[in-house]
Amino acid sequence: MFEKIRTAVVAAMLVSASFAAVTQAKAGDDPLIIMVSGPLIDPFFSSLKKGVDDASDAMGVDTQFSTITSFDNVQADLVRLLDIAVSRNPDALLVGNFFPDAMGPLVKRASENGIPVFIHNTGASTWRELGAVGYVGEAPYQMGKTAGEFFLAQGANNGICFIHVPGQPALEQRCAGFEDTMKGAGGTSKMLSIPATDSQNSQAILQALKGAIQTNPDLSAIFTLGATQAALAVQAVKEQDKIGKIRVGTTDLSTPMLEAVKAGELEFLIDQQPYLQGYYSVTAAVHFLRYGLAPVDRIQTGPLLITAENADQVLEANRKYTGVRGAQ
Repeated sequence: MFEKIRTAVVAAMLVSASFAAVTQAKAGDDPLIIMVSGPLIDPFFSSLKKGVDDASDAMGVDTQFSTITSFDNVQADLVRLLDIAVSRNPDALLVGNFFPDAMGPLVKRASENGIPVFIHNTGASTWRELGAVGYVGEAPYQMGKTAGEFFLAQGANNGICFIHVPGQPALEQRCAGFEDTMKGAGGTSKMLSIPATDSQNSQAILQALKGAIQTNPDLSAIFTLGATQAALAVQAVKEQDKIGKIRVGTTDLSTPMLEAVKAGELEFLIDQQPYLQGYYSVTAAVHFLRYGLAPVDRIQTGPLLITAENADQVLEANRKYTGVRGAQ
């Protein structure tokens, strides 16, 4: 254990040393900090941006939030925005590495050019090798594992993991954690996906889920990877007259889905706390620029399991502090 701690400290010292000149040269009173992240049409990213805004106010800095407007051409659009952000040579770059094959080389280029990079949301397994100073986000495999364990404890062992942005590694890792857990306990699992262009197409999602229910009479669990998709899964179960036979759970939050948990229509939500991802990313960047401080390991914000036992607490927090929990 002590050897691991010593190794982490040495790694942090090396990272700090490699950026020392940048810190001294750029850490002025008004640093240019750019975040490249997901679209605000998704309440998840609205919550993340609120964390960015609140941290920026608290730290006395201005963080520019660069995002796309839809999921229609998500990978290419994010790569374009990231390329623009890197070319501006900011004092710090905060980026969600949603598509590592396409975005990773740009992150590495930024790091090699002396730009301190903090990765958020996805990219937990590669942030060090890309030269990033830190990572704030979920542990996607663990999120899927948590879902599988919950379903199994309820006696549901025949499941599907519904992925609405195919090719997105973090979502695929969630499904992998779910599938491994279900199969490891003697159950069955498979992944169901739709084209990324239909990720917000309610009718396409509903039809895909209803089709999966119709073709799998033994299905007992549906695990979705977003609150919007979870609402449609609940609807599909109702329309197929499978209430009580098929359990539904999801990652990420919305107010209707919190209410669905209270009503017993949804088993659970797994929160990765996007507000914290935004907040900690900004504060970590400012602490690094001002003081040369950096986390020695990733900052993990999920999974946090929400069930009927604690849904009221989350709903109350969202009523008092709108948007912080990523629920609308």
